[in-house]
Amino acid sequence: MIKQIINSKECLRKCNDPCCRFYEQKYAPKFTKDEYNEIARDKNIKKFMIQISKDMWQPKLSTKDGPYFLCPFVKNRTSCKIYSKRPFECWIWPFFVIKKRKEYFLAFDDEECYGIEKIKNTNKLKNHINHLAKNIQKDSFIKTFIKFPELIWKHDKTFRILCRLEILEKKINRN
Repeated sequence: MIKQIINSKECLRKCNDPCCRFYEQKYAPKFTKDEYNEIARDKNIKKFMIQISKDMWQPKLSTKDGPYFLCPFVKNRTSCKIYSKRPFECWIWPFFVIKKRKEYFLAFDDEECYGIEKIKNTNKLKNHINHLAKNIQKDSFIKTFIKFPELIWKHDKTFRILCRLEILEKKINRN
């Protein structure tokens, strides 16, 4: 199980710019087919999803919150309607798996999570980075990345690279 670095109650209640808001649809979290099927059992939830590829969905962003679009699963700005069934991208937030050329890294976007500011350069952050790197390089996650390469973001200058994911890199590049 992947632990979150900042619990959801703290994020949603204390943050002025929660991760559940997006400038554009393309930044909304992606749901794999399995993740989608898990939440789609609730017919009311299905109407909030759009299919972006054969096996990928995203929440449909339509409600504006200032300059952002709000995730349809945020409830009263204090909780998430699907928290226990949230997708991988929400589990690891504010971190990303990224690809730069043929190399794979764990990274985060300094501009996206203000909660990280509190713990920058601490053992808590270092330990969490190690925890994430170890867990997302397990075979079950590697199989998911191979099956759903859309979960791997392309490198962007806003990403701060934290560590190289060599096991993931070797297995993906072998495929």
